[in-house]
Amino acid sequence: MSIDRIVIVGGGWAGLAAASKLSNLDFEVQLFEKAKTLGGRCASYYDENFDEWLDHGSHVFIGAYRQSLALLEEWDVRSGVDFSKSDYISWLYPNGKVVKLNLDSGSSKASAVASFMKFKGMTMGERLKTIRVADAIARLKLDDVSPDMTVSEFLEKFGIKPRSCGGLWDALTVAVMNAPSTQVSILPMLTAIKEGLLFGGEAARIGLPTRPLKHLYIDAAHEYLTDRNVEVKCDVNVKSLQIDRKGVVKSIRTEDDEIEADFFIITIPPMELLRLLPRKLQQEPFFSRFSNFVYSSISGIHINFERPVLDHAFAFMPGASVHWIFGRG
Repeated sequence: MSIDRIVIVGGGWAGLAAASKLSNLDFEVQLFEKAKTLGGRCASYYDENFDEWLDHGSHVFIGAYRQSLALLEEWDVRSGVDFSKSDYISWLYPNGKVVKLNLDSGSSKASAVASFMKFKGMTMGERLKTIRVADAIARLKLDDVSPDMTVSEFLEKFGIKPRSCGGLWDALTVAVMNAPSTQVSILPMLTAIKEGLLFGGEAARIGLPTRPLKHLYIDAAHEYLTDRNVEVKCDVNVKSLQIDRKGVVKSIRTEDDEIEADFFIITIPPMELLRLLPRKLQQEPFFSRFSNFVYSSISGIHINFERPVLDHAFAFMPGASVHWIFGRG
């Protein structure tokens, strides 16, 4: 029986997940990544001023990331994520005031309600409004919600305005979707909340990487794949996809070669995919909408101090230009 040859384009989490799954089956697998290292947006770079590896942004793991954590287990690096410091989230104010939002380990709506009632970052009226939102989300079916409704429009139905409730909903929106509540759809937010952030017990816990992402999982994933005969090639720029009349990808063209395979898995951002498609396909309705995607970038600032300056593993800063701050030791 012949072994099917599968080519994966993109070495971020999706590409690595596909390659890991296929590496344990009877397939010949190749993975191509445009950057010089794997990881995609969840990667590290070496900084000569710091003389160490720094991450692209500060990444955290939520207990609800079951598939991601299962991959870390598969790569034998699950211990590199520390969930022991996530019993609460600190709200850090400019005057030095600190308020804690407890992440209750219970898995019921009552546990979430208890946490909100104890959260001193909100007035009593705001706590009651938040509890009504939580109750509505618990009962809500995602099919009943319009994807065009923003987070702020959803919250306004309960009398909650942006930047109210101690910044709780702003914190969640930025953490989940990296954009203000006035700009993003409520649907992904509802999914995140229903699956863990408010009602998930252990699924709501926050895990912090104990070392740079390169050393946490990228090197381990690369070793895992190469040990299973997956050919991993970085710094390969795919220029175009060759597609037949039936819409099936038959080959990819790089700067140096044309590569054929039985199957292709493309795990790259929508705009990058649009660039690789033949012009005729770019103009079809399904693909042309990719050009309307709007991205919200993450800005990260790394600072070294001579002494410890933060008493928290991580904290949210309501009303500040910088939303989250992490202590790296």
